[in-house]
Amino acid sequence: MVGNMIQDPCFSVASLKGAVVCGADPAGGKAGFVMKLGKPLPSAAPGAGSKPWPWIMELADRTVCEKMTGTMAGIDGEAVGWGCNDSKVNARPGARQFYSGILGDPKAGKIWKVEKVRFASTRDPDHPFKVLSRDTVAARTVWE
Repeated sequence: MVGNMIQDPCFSVASLKGAVVCGADPAGGKAGFVMKLGKPLPSAAPGAGSKPWPWIMELADRTVCEKMTGTMAGIDGEAVGWGCNDSKVNARPGARQFYSGILGDPKAGKIWKVEKVRFASTRDPDHPFKVLSRDTVAARTVWE
């Protein structure tokens, strides 16, 4: 954390002692910043069978989607775990507003595929989101 902001993900770099790199965005060409640690990182090894998982994906439609943390929207019992940069929220009054994201888990393979959804908030507490579109989209680039 920096102040009241959670910085996630951050990466350890072998050449940095007592610090991590946060805020990196390879899709946007941003190198990130060095954040000094208040205490050393735990020496936890990945669990058996664990595999890298995407934290940023650029899709075939040129949108960029980043792994979300905290509370996520749920649609049909699945989390929208990646938010995409083509969301139209806080648009001018009268404009169609929607969120865009990746529903469920990406399908890994030679060509990664995701289920991209666009959805809008409703006023119905039993159905807080309305799906506007749902498409299978290939990923151009996946950063793990």
